[in-house]
Amino acid sequence: MLAPMEGITDPIFRELCVEDGADLTFTEMARVSALARGNRSTLEKTRIPHPIPTQIQLIGNNEKELETYLSTLSRQRVSKASTSTSAAQALTW
Repeated sequence: MLAPMEGITDPIFRELCVEDGADLTFTEMARVSALARGNRSTLEKTRIPHPIPTQIQLIGNNEKELETYLSTLSRQRVSKASTSTSAAQALTW
């Protein structure tokens, strides 16, 4: 298991840790309000470019913002699935 570390546990580092034996990784804390607004640096914290075991850590208390973010994330996954050779593969990041 790899614990989150601010400014260090980016997608490349998490991938290296999994390749070296970590069975689970975590993103840095990401504010739901920033994700709902599409803030690039916050979205980058939650990016999982390859199918490695990663838990996204969210912080916030506004249910509407969480719904906005999850709706956007869901649409992105569906879009990727339609262009992928395997929809199941695209949905199992």
